Amino acid sequence: VNSQFTNHAKVTINLKQYYNPNEKLYDGKKCDVFTACDYVFNITVGTSRQNNSYYSLITNTFENGDYVYFSSETILAPNVGNPITIFIPTALPTSDVLQFAVIVKDNEFNTKYETVDYLRYYHTAISGILLDNLEITGLRTIAPPSKLTIGFKVDCEIGWNGPKCDNAICSSGCDTRHGSCYNSPYTCRCNSGWTGKNCDTCFKSSQCSVNGYCVTGNDCHCRTGWGGPNCDQAAPDKPQIQKIIVNATQIEIVWDRLQSNGGHPLDTLYYQLDYYQVSSFGSPVPNTRHLSGNFSYDINQAIISPLLPLTYYSVSIVAFNTVGKNGSSWRRVKTIGYPPHRPVIIKVGTTISAIDIEWNITSTGGYNSSEIQLYVEFQKWSDYLHNGSNGFIKILVLGNHHRISNLESNTDYRLRIIVKNPIATRSSIWINETTTGVPGLPVISSLSSTSTTITVRWFPSPSNGGYPMSNLSYYVEYMQSDSYQEYDCPGCIISSAINHLFYVMDNLPIGKPYLIRIKATNPGGTSYSGWRRMDTKGYPRNVKFDQIIRNATSLNVTWFAITDN
Repeated sequence: VNSQFTNHAKVTINLKQYYNPNEKLYDGKKCDVFTACDYVFNITVGTSRQNNSYYSLITNTFENGDYVYFSSETILAPNVGNPITIFIPTALPTSDVLQFAVIVKDNEFNTKYETVDYLRYYHTAISGILLDNLEITGLRTIAPPSKLTIGFKVDCEIGWNGPKCDNAICSSGCDTRHGSCYNSPYTCRCNSGWTGKNCDTCFKSSQCSVNGYCVTGNDCHCRTGWGGPNCDQAAPDKPQIQKIIVNATQIEIVWDRLQSNGGHPLDTLYYQLDYYQVSSFGSPVPNTRHLSGNFSYDINQAIISPLLPLTYYSVSIVAFNTVGKNGSSWRRVKTIGYPPHRPVIIKVGTTISAIDIEWNITSTGGYNSSEIQLYVEFQKWSDYLHNGSNGFIKILVLGNHHRISNLESNTDYRLRIIVKNPIATRSSIWINETTTGVPGLPVISSLSSTSTTITVRWFPSPSNGGYPMSNLSYYVEYMQSDSYQEYDCPGCIISSAINHLFYVMDNLPIGKPYLIRIKATNPGGTSYSGWRRMDTKGYPRNVKFDQIIRNATSLNVTWFAITDN
């Protein structure tokens, strides 16, 4: 092993703080009566069960009270700073744990030491450990135990990796399929049959002819048209594919039957179909290559089945004889899908001039949305009765819903959905729908009045434009006028919505003429009755005298009768 990379792992220990409550010894007594404790730390790092010791250190004496603080500038011992880095020359143990042990002593005098406490920490021996403020509690029981706070880290050394730091890192570019660097970091040692700086070049077996090549090293694979152990014997002629027929689950191949067999008898010739699945990017799909069974020399067609629909495959016909094989050129083909399922219309809504339709298609036959076409077909029933199916309108649509606009109101239509993929067309059943419209015309049936009211009655609208009759409302529009001219009625008085067939206009001035009409409304629109005139009752007309005859004691008065009351 290159001596530069002999160490596999390293343990880094960063002492931070030691706490000894009341400066006690292990037996519970105080370190010194009149002075602070003089602490010495006996540190060992190794394994717990195998008792391997990677490192040991006896520190300088630290004279302190309850606390000893350590920093990156602390000198632990001659030529030993803080933190401590411990190099491990072997892989980390697989069936043992790392042990960090500290015996803390009080340095009395004349090399006399008294034990303060024992501290131990155990951890699984794997790389990647990082404990920044690890507190280790002592084993002392007579007095409160002391505590040591450290940073604890385990890493692999340069040239090694893995949980146990036992995997050497090979040189850059080394093809580890054909080479390795076992226990030799940054090298690349080639397996048998391979060569090159990165062990990425194979060489043929020694007897392999120029018609062969290597794949796994020390081997001999024959080029097209050659066979035998050393690729020096003629294989069959190259077969030619004549025709390929595909459907959703199979590919049928027809090829030209060979008339020669490289000098060998024809009855030693047989064929196999070689095929594999191809991704949409054109690369082979792993673990999908197959060879069919054998077909005798007098057969020239065969079927590959079962296959996946709408999937690309590369196919070839391979001819074999006793010494070798020869294959046709690869042909790339795609299996087709299935016919689409029939669309099902699930929701229809109508307005005065449009029909909203929504549908569902449970399967497009395996094709994606860019490979299918959807159409809405519709026509008026009257056109269908006169022209049959020749008069329908066809609209290309997207998604699963569409609004057919610009339709005639109160009109019957028939419609359906068409789905088409590259191999088949399917349609929904025809459904019948009627567009909505305005209500039928209301007709005023009677008018009556008093001096301050007018009562209007009307016949109901004969229809409601396809809407339920519960969606029909009436309004009375009226204005003071004595003209029968038709008005747009911008200044009309309009009643609130009425759900019965009469209305009383009240608080009207006496003896005034009014024009009145009925408005019927639904969600599709409005229709109106004709205008009708009605006057409120008024005062009698002025009386006109006819003659007055006087005598001595009386007057005889006559007048003309009033014709308008």
